[in-house]
Amino acid sequence: MKDRELTRLLQTDPDAGLRAALRGYGPMIKAVLLRILPRDARDVEECMADTLVALWQNAARLEQQGTPLRPWLIVTARNRGIDRYRTLRRHAALSLDDE
Repeated sequence: MKDRELTRLLQTDPDAGLRAALRGYGPMIKAVLLRILPRDARDVEECMADTLVALWQNAARLEQQGTPLRPWLIVTARNRGIDRYRTLRRHAALSLDDE
């Protein structure tokens, strides 16, 4: 499915659009996140969901600007993964300080 078709589908039928995005880009998003969050599959799945929600929320703008989805998704997934990693690291540091 082409990027423009996917962004339109996300706007007209979000469920079908998200399924199509997951089929087409899910493995790539997961690979990006596994390099950042290799320890817990739940963190990877949560960041994948966050990335796809961001795609859905930005579909109209991405279509209007003609933004290629692959690089946009890579950067978005990477940023979500880094944010999650920092949160986990901060939480672990707080737990150690509490003891």
